[in-house]
Amino acid sequence: MKQVYLLMILLLLSFTIQAQQNFFEALENNGDEATYQGFGALIANGDGTYNFKTSYLPVKVTIERTPTGIPVGFEARFISEDKRAFRETELSDYGTIDNYIHPISIKHGYTKEGYMVIDDLLFRLKKIYDGSFPSMENVTAVYVLVKDRAAVESPKNKKKKKGSLLSRMKAKLNSTGTTNNPTYKYLTSLNLDKKFNDYIAAMKLKQAAPLTAKDKAKIADIKKAKTMGEEEIKRYNDSIRATPEYKKLKEHQARMKAMDEENAGETVTIINRTGRDIYIFKEGSSNASRVTNSSSLKVSCSYNYYYNYDPNSSNKSFCYSANSGCSGSITVK
Repeated sequence: MKQVYLLMILLLLSFTIQAQQNFFEALENNGDEATYQGFGALIANGDGTYNFKTSYLPVKVTIERTPTGIPVGFEARFISEDKRAFRETELSDYGTIDNYIHPISIKHGYTKEGYMVIDDLLFRLKKIYDGSFPSMENVTAVYVLVKDRAAVESPKNKKKKKGSLLSRMKAKLNSTGTTNNPTYKYLTSLNLDKKFNDYIAAMKLKQAAPLTAKDKAKIADIKKAKTMGEEEIKRYNDSIRATPEYKKLKEHQARMKAMDEENAGETVTIINRTGRDIYIFKEGSSNASRVTNSSSLKVSCSYNYYYNYDPNSSNKSFCYSANSGCSGSITVK
């Protein structure tokens, strides 16, 4: 009986390991050009969950591939400003994938800063030293795949009628602070310690597996691509974007964007470019929302807002006038 029980455990473990997606499998599953919302300044709660003191501008992530179609990197661009937020690729001078067949992370060989993707979470990391595996202590920010998460806010809400997709998106857009954001609520509900450690344990076993002939051919293709010019690689990526499947994906994304824009008139985005952390106050409220430098906060555009550098100070500066910039953004410098 003990042998049967042990066999069942081993089979379950084997299935879990095989089902675990690597870095690029997870990115592909989330969708090319998917949108992610970032949160930083982690605060551990002691039970595996975390709170985050800051949020970052949403980014669109595009997968970069070799001319034979093998994913080897990615680029994240700010949606609001259409400029690069961050990028890493094996085909650059310093980009390094830790394992060509079962990649856990990709990092910059000089700065040791890098990235991991676990399911719908993109982790930004620091100090990934050669020959070591990342841990939660390396995590500086977590970017969460943006999608409708109204049904996972709380057990009580799961029992209620969900309502239409448009109404749930409108509720999300009307959120006036980070803690009211469904994406943030989802992130803070996760046991990130367990999720991260389980992922590393499963991927270590995958990376230890012997290479097959197919694996060796893939490695050879990537090494060959590293010797090619960027123009040749760009031509391949452009050909992918010309396929009917890719065009259907873009049409779907355009419809979702149109729904966002239909309701975006109720909010304004406050962007911090002061070089310091600031605290945003709605007129008449003593509660502040912290916005770190180069990040932003989306709020209702129907109120006046003030900011200062000390949440306990009564000396505030005016930054936004009610109904003056709905659907747009303002920058505090």
